[in-house]
Amino acid sequence: MKQTGRRIERTSVPERAGQAAGLAEQRRAYYDVLQDDPKFVRALGTLFKTISPAVSKSRTAKHSLDAIRGDDAPEETHELDARVNAFMQRWSLPQAHAFEVWCAFYAAQYGQPLRLRAVQGHMAASFGAPAIRPRIEPFIYDPRLDPHAEAKRVTRELREQLRQQMELQRQRFLKHGWRPVPPRRRDRVQNKIMARRLYQCAVLRWRWEQIAAAEGPGITPRAVEVSVRAWAKQLGVPLRSAPRGRPKRKNSSVPPS
Repeated sequence: MKQTGRRIERTSVPERAGQAAGLAEQRRAYYDVLQDDPKFVRALGTLFKTISPAVSKSRTAKHSLDAIRGDDAPEETHELDARVNAFMQRWSLPQAHAFEVWCAFYAAQYGQPLRLRAVQGHMAASFGAPAIRPRIEPFIYDPRLDPHAEAKRVTRELREQLRQQMELQRQRFLKHGWRPVPPRRRDRVQNKIMARRLYQCAVLRWRWEQIAAAEGPGITPRAVEVSVRAWAKQLGVPLRSAPRGRPKRKNSSVPPS
């Protein structure tokens, strides 16, 4: 539900699904930028070792499985939650998505690379969906026919069969409220540019002028500020107060005359 002036507009379920998919793309871009920073990668690894010390030190599959069974038993403590929250604040992560940090740790326990991933609502819709089962009917090849032409004919029929099955599933998802990523969030290059601006402001605490200068000619500090504030609001990333204008001159040992 959103309010426009005095009128309150209700957002439909499909609209919310599309918005969630777009926000997941934004978080994915932001996580990618963060994980380009070796310091962030080391900090995430250190936190994982703190959260799951037995798993992080496992050397064999059996040791990992034993450690996972041991970690699955007790409930998450307030101390562990506090450590994750502190990590999120330090690295200006989306505050409402702490579960994505826990998802990264959980996946790492099962051998996946330790990496933050945006949990995309439009992907969750595929869980429980019937599997695509293409079928190729056996046929007798006539050696008088060109093998290349026959292979193209068979694969053309297979592609059409796959297209029909996938289109049917897509229509089922649309009927149940699923929506794809909005067009304006499908440009991953542009998303990463916006995410890098947010990272430079929220994590590195660069000034608007610094961010604009690093990006290149034609980029104004005002354009940077507008985009960063919009992304920060949409993702729930807190912006620390950044100093404005020129840096203050350090105090000199010689008093002014």
